[in-house]
Amino acid sequence: MKFKHKNRIAYFSVFSIMLTLLIVFSSASSNNISLENLLIDTTLYNNSYLEMRGTVRESKISDVETIMPIDSALITITGFCYQQIYTNKKGKCSFRLPLNKPYKIEISKKGFVTKILEVNTKAPSSNTNYGFSFDIDMLENINRLDVSVLKKPIAKVRYDNVKEHFEYDEGYTSRINLELKKMYKNYYALQKIQDFKNNSTATQPVKTDSVSVTSTKISTLPERFRKFDLDINSKISHAEAVNVIDSFFSGNTKIKLEDIIDLIDFYFEQ
Repeated sequence: MKFKHKNRIAYFSVFSIMLTLLIVFSSASSNNISLENLLIDTTLYNNSYLEMRGTVRESKISDVETIMPIDSALITITGFCYQQIYTNKKGKCSFRLPLNKPYKIEISKKGFVTKILEVNTKAPSSNTNYGFSFDIDMLENINRLDVSVLKKPIAKVRYDNVKEHFEYDEGYTSRINLELKKMYKNYYALQKIQDFKNNSTATQPVKTDSVSVTSTKISTLPERFRKFDLDINSKISHAEAVNVIDSFFSGNTKIKLEDIIDLIDFYFEQ
């Protein structure tokens, strides 16, 4: 009997929940309010806002002078409200945040490292609309790259009472930049290594019709690189350099990142 009584209570609870949901959806439909608006339309809460206008692009050492926008990067907004939008083909996005509230903005894309932006929309006037533009450079996921610093916001945005508009928190920016510079240095070094490994033309000798061109520069193989000279010819071949790179990424060698960069530089100088 107790078992049947418990079942009846469970059935009644499920029925009550379903009835409540039916009433909510019916009410939303009759008032032309979609479920999507109930979840993400942040302007419903406040008439005054901070409009964020951003550009998301790829950070790549080989394209320093070329902006590579990232299409369909996911922008996730949490805090006072929840919202998700995507960048367009030009890597651009825009969204409005009600004033006097804290927010966390996450920028993510498959194959890239997620970045976080922290925004506090506290402002002296609640009857004014503000604007702020930002650029986000995304890093590709690369093996052996320490991105622990990106668990923290890469920047914080707040209202500057002196400049009378929203601005980056300069104190926080100067502190986090010390850690970011080290990460970016390693990122570009690892990217250079990957590019070298994937560059098959590095193994091709330079030739003219019937005369081979050789360098008159005499280069001595440094002692620290001799163990990588597998054919013992006092030179580092492309295959030998790639072998070291593979060992580095698999964690089978204690060689440092800086040493691999030096090894690649030596390869081109020898």
